[in-house]
Formats: sequence, structure tokens, C-alpha cells
Amino acid sequence: MRLILNKLRFLLPAVSVLLLLISCESSSEVGVEVRPASDALAVKTCCFPVETSLVTVDSIYGRGRDLMFGVYSDPLFGTVKADFLAELHYIADTFPANSVGDSLVFVLFYREFFGDSLSVQEMSAYQLDAALDFSTDYYSNIRPADFTDCSRLFARTSYVPYDLTVPDDTRSSSYVNQIRVRMPDEMMRTLMSDPSLAGSQEAFRDFLNGLYVTNSYGDGCMVMTDSVNLELAFHVNLEVDTGVVRIPSTRIYGANLEATEVQHISYPLNDRPTAAGMAARYADSITLVSSPAGLFTRIKLPLDSIYRKVWTDEQAEDPAYILNINHAALVVETADLEEYSGQLDPPAALLMIREEDMPRFFVQSLYPVAGIPTVMGVYNAAQRRYVFGNMGAYLQSVLKSGQSAFDAASEFVLVPVSGATDVNAAGNTIRHLLRPSGGILRSGTNASPMRVSITYTHL
Repeated sequence: MRLILNKLRFLLPAVSVLLLLISCESSSEVGVEVRPASDALAVKTCCFPVETSLVTVDSIYGRGRDLMFGVYSDPLFGTVKADFLAELHYIADTFPANSVGDSLVFVLFYREFFGDSLSVQEMSAYQLDAALDFSTDYYSNIRPADFTDCSRLFARTSYVPYDLTVPDDTRSSSYVNQIRVRMPDEMMRTLMSDPSLAGSQEAFRDFLNGLYVTNSYGDGCMVMTDSVNLELAFHVNLEVDTGVVRIPSTRIYGANLEATEVQHISYPLNDRPTAAGMAARYADSITLVSSPAGLFTRIKLPLDSIYRKVWTDEQAEDPAYILNINHAALVVETADLEEYSGQLDPPAALLMIREEDMPRFFVQSLYPVAGIPTVMGVYNAAQRRYVFGNMGAYLQSVLKSGQSAFDAASEFVLVPVSGATDVNAAGNTIRHLLRPSGGILRSGTNASPMRVSITYTHL
């Protein structure tokens, strides 16, 4: 009896896929009640399971703002560590006469964090020995050891992501959390007394090449920085008829768009799921996506099957047949794993993109990019699925190009992204998602498979 049940367990996905294909034979008519039958359009809908495989991400594009640092461990998706390298931008202005330094503080501002809000963490920042290059497209597998040996500690402090010492009446929608470290007065005096440091970024690098900011203690929380600054508070003693007036001021040397910032991501325990491990454990019924720089799912559109169904077979019945795809969408459902005890939610949005197009797309980061076929899928928590719509024009074009174009046009990866608010997302800045997330997806061989749904009309 147990042997029979085991065989049925592996046969059910195949039977389900067969039933799915059979269900695609149904068709409907449009306008029958208002037009003669001879004038009606034949509208058909078909569904096709896609091939899926798990991709362990080597790296993602690392340039950008809103950098993450911290460590987060998940029982399924693994332990991820995020830190970053950044240079601070110089200020092209010398200090006024009679300026007196008050304090120099290294500050990390953040509104958003993920994980245990009351866990004790430690931030360490080290001076870079080698400078970052502003014109280089760095990726998240950058080696911090190529830029610093971590022998020159710049700043270190412990912190709690949600600081309970901040009064409730101080917190508001505009409140920004801070990690602050008071710097040596000698550094402050050097900044104020050396006018060459205001001459250029190259001259400023002689004073400070940049910083490597990392989590040196703690687990269970990641912080997304809004800005990273070195803030110099000073005052100018201005002599007036009545005496001396003290005029306070602040100079902010920030890691901004004019400077270089690079996200570094690693999985130090090498404990991410593998394709072989997932297949052995779940019989290829599920696949995964995760961030940051964790797992993608590769899909292969069944273009040959689609071509035979919506083009070859139809044309055999009617040589005058003209294909018109009204709508096409990739449907991706999430699944439950009873043994999963982690806290990660599915990514809010996934981008369907060809793997070879990713470097050019994410360097520009605008959606859409001319010449790069991409489709956005936003997660619907109520329906527990992503729907990648707006695929009709792409499939229409590929199918009309013929089977010789299928190999180059069929493979895509599903990538967690941020910046998308809807499936159109026109003109949005789309970046790799850095916030920890994990999605458990039904694969192309699941009982309810990942599939392409096509509605087309016989013209």
C-alpha cells in the first residue's frame, strides 16, 4: 500500500499538468448574441506549464543608495550578511575666519530596518586603504579585502535598531533613527585647518579614502541606511559693536550621488538551498526566490508547444488563419511548507527578465528599457500569486518570427526588485531588492503549475 501511495505522489503532478493541457481545449465565442454566427470571432484560452529551475545568485549590481548592513539568518533561505563601502564627498568651501570646531560626528541615518528591533548589534567602520572608482560598475561580490585590511578602525559603537530611549512624542512620520559616533578632535582640527581638503575629491581622499561599514556583532536584524555622513559642527565668532556674536553652523561630508557607494552581500555559512537539494526534498514541486542577492528562479517558456497550438494547428484547419493574441500572462502561485518556521515574506514585486539583459538593465535601473523585454509581477497577497501580464505583444512578435528565434527568446529569470508599485511601473526606478525576503513558488511540475495563460482570436 505504501508503495502505491509513493507512486501516486509522483504521478499526481504529471496528471495535473495533463489535465491543465486538456482544459486548454475549451473555447468561447464573443458577440454571438449581437451578431450573426458567421460573423462571430472564435476566442480561445490555453494554458501551458513552464520549465523552472533554481538559480543561486553570484552577485547583483552593487551601485546605488539606501545601502543595507547587518546579518539575518533564515532556516530555509540561509544566513545573509550585508555591508557596504562608501566614500564621503568633499565640500568645495573653506572655513570662515574665526571658526571654532565644536564636534565631529559620524552618523548613519535610517528609517527602515528588518528583523529583531530590540537585538543588540555592533557597527564598525574601517578606513579604506584604496579608493573606489566612480566610473566602475561594482557588483555585490566586491571584495572588501581589496580595499582595506581592517587595521584602521574609523568608528565603532553598539546600538539597538529601535531605540527605546527615544521618547514617543519625539517619534513621528519624519523621525529618522540614528547611529552616532563622536570622532577625535584631532580629525576635526585637520578638516578645518587644511584648505587643500576643499580643493577636490582627489585631495579629500588623501584625508579619507572612504569607509567600509559592517556589522561586527549581532544577528537577526538588517538596517537600510538613508544617508551616511561625517558632520562637523562649528561656530564663527563674529565681532560686533556690542561684543562677540557666536554663529553656529554645520558642514556635512556625505556619501551621496556624487560619491561612490557599493553594496557588499555574502552568505558566510554557504547555507542557501541548492537546486539538487530542493529537487531531492520536494520532487521539483516548488522553487524559490529570495533577497538580497539570494535566489532567482529561471523559467523557460514552452514556445514550441505554444507555437503548435496557437499557430500550426490553427493554420492547418484554416490556411487563411491570422494570429491575434489578445492577452498573455505568466501566473506564479506561492505555496506553503509546513516545516518552514522563518519570518520572510514573498517579495512585493518580481521582474521577469532575460539573464543576459540584467547588467544593462540594472545599470540604468529605469523601467522599461528600450530593447530589453521585461515584465513586472506584483504580489497579490489575497490571491497568493504574481501575475505577469502584458506579455501578449512579446509572444505575438516571437511567434511570428518563427521557431528559429525561440531559443534566444524563451529563457527568463524572476528577480526580486524594489521601486515597483504596479505592473506598469512606467518611468519608475527599479533596483534589486535589498530588504530580506523569501518566496516559495509552485514550480512548472506542481499540481497547480507555474504557467503561461494565452487568450487569442481567430481573425
